[in-house]
Parts: sequence; structure tokens; C-alpha cells
Amino acid sequence: MHRLWEWVLEDAPGRRADRPASPVFTSRFEAEEWLGAHWRVLAAQGVRVARLEHAGVAVGPALVLPLDRLRPDDRLRPDASPS
Repeated sequence: MHRLWEWVLEDAPGRRADRPASPVFTSRFEAEEWLGAHWRVLAAQGVRVARLEHAGVAVGPALVLPLDRLRPDDRLRPDASPS
């Protein structure tokens, strides 16, 4: 049985965001690739912190999504889906 990887997305440190939600991944590589491709959209939707979990256990430090690195077009797409 594969242990699953998932991002816990927080709208403030320690407070899980209701939306958007992370997909579930079968490998750490897939999970990290997804966050790398979607962090700007997630930040524009209010996500401030992402924590990777493997089988429900936190792996590594929490990642703060840098708001100062958003591009103007990221902020114009608040309804964009990161999935």
C-alpha cells in the first residue's frame, strides 16, 4: 500500500484553510512539483503557509508563500483553480 502525500494549506500559521484544497499525491516529487507550479495561484487565493504531510505526519518545515513575489496577473485570477 502506498503512503500518500498531501499539502496542508493554511490561511494563517496554524489555521487550516477551508479552500483551496491540496490533491493527494503518490510521491513526494509529485507533491513538490504541484506546489512549485501552483504556489502563486494559491497565495492569490489566500493561502499563506503550506506544510507537506506524508501519511498524516508533517515532513520538513512549513513553507511561507511569499506575497511579495506575486505577479500582477496572479492577483487578477482569484477564481483560478490550482488543480
